[in-house]
Amino acid sequence: MAGEILADEDPSKRIATEKASDKYSYQDCLTLNDQYIEGYLQSKLDYTYPSYSVRVIVHNRYAYLYRLPKEVEVRSGVISIATKTPGILGVKIKEGIDPPEPKKVVCPPLPKKPRVKGIWFPQNTVLFPPLIASPRAVLNSISYRWQWGEASDMLGKNSVAVSFGDIFPIYRFIDLGKVHAKLQFSLEAASWALFRIDHNERNDWSEFVNADYLLGIPVTMAIANWSGQLRVYHVSTHLGDELLVNNPNLVRLNPSYEGVDLFVAYLFRENIKPYVGMGRIFRTDDTFFMEPLYIEYGGEFRFLRQVVHYNRLYGQAFVAVDFMNSETRHWALDTTIVAGYEWSKLRGAGRRFRIFMEWHNGFAPDGQFFNERLSYFGFRISYGF
Repeated sequence: MAGEILADEDPSKRIATEKASDKYSYQDCLTLNDQYIEGYLQSKLDYTYPSYSVRVIVHNRYAYLYRLPKEVEVRSGVISIATKTPGILGVKIKEGIDPPEPKKVVCPPLPKKPRVKGIWFPQNTVLFPPLIASPRAVLNSISYRWQWGEASDMLGKNSVAVSFGDIFPIYRFIDLGKVHAKLQFSLEAASWALFRIDHNERNDWSEFVNADYLLGIPVTMAIANWSGQLRVYHVSTHLGDELLVNNPNLVRLNPSYEGVDLFVAYLFRENIKPYVGMGRIFRTDDTFFMEPLYIEYGGEFRFLRQVVHYNRLYGQAFVAVDFMNSETRHWALDTTIVAGYEWSKLRGAGRRFRIFMEWHNGFAPDGQFFNERLSYFGFRISYGF
C-alpha cells in the first residue's frame, strides 16, 4: 500500500531510489519530506554534539542512527533529540553498520580538506565534570549553613558560603588511537568565600571570614564510559579583614600550596557514577605545613529523569556522596552527602542548575581551619557543569 510505514526497511533504499521528476507520487513526497527532516535533525545533532560523528538517515519518517557514541549519557541525549524531532515516528539504532553512501551528484572538484583531529574551545561538554558532592567542586554556588563543632567558634554557627568557578576548555582531541579516546586540555579557576552571619556587630549583618582561591590545569580523558582527570593546581587562602579586626588575637597563617591529583570515574547505565582519586601536595607555606598525601572517593546517583517545561528542559533527581582522607588529618574520614534536583538545557551535555541539601561531617574545608572539626547542614543552589 502506498505510504505504508515499514520500520525495519533498509534506509539505503531511500538513497537508491531518489530521483528528480516534475510529478511525484505520495511515496515520492514522503521521501522529500524525509530529506527535509533528515537535514534538520543532522544539523541539530552536529551543532549539539560537534565532537561526535553521529550520522542520521530518515526513511518513511523513521530515524536510523549510525555511529552512536559509546558514552551512555551522550548516547541517550542523541536518541532523545531524534525521538523528539517533529515528524519522527520512531528511532532505529544501527550498531556496527556504516551508513549508506549518499546519492552521487556530479559537482566540480573541491580541494581536499584535512581530517579534523580536534576542536578549539569546546563548549557543550566537559570530559570529567566537577564532583558535585565535593566541598571544593568548581561551580558557581551559594549556600546557607547551620554549623557546629570546634571550627564553628570562628566560622560561626550560621554562615553563608559562596563560590565562583568555571572550567575553560582550550583544546580537545576527538579521536585518539584504536580506543577512540577524547583528550582535553583546560584551565580552571575558582574562589570560595565564607561569611559569618551570627555575630553581633552593629550595622553589619555579616562578617567576612575566609576566602580560598584555586588555579588549576586539568588534562581530562574519556574512553567510552570511563573518564579521568590529571590536574596540577595552586591553592591560596586569605582570612577576611573583618574577622581579623574583630579578633585581634587571632594569628594569621598562610596555608597556600601546590599539588597534583589523579581521578578516575565510570558511568553505569547513565545513572550511577563511582569515582576514586588520589593526590599529592608537593609544596606548602612554612607557616602551615601539610602532609603530602590524600585520597578522595565517592559516587553520584541520578534518577527520575524527565522532560519538563514543554520539552525545553531536562530534569532529574540526584544523590551524591564524597569521602576524603588526608595524611595531614591523620587519615580521619571527612564526609559530605548531598541530595536534590537539577535541570539542564541539553541531555548529557551543558551546564546544569541545581537545588539541593548538603550535610557535612568531618573537618572545615576553609583555609587555616583545615585541621579543625566542623559539621554543617545546608541548603545550596549551584550552576555549572
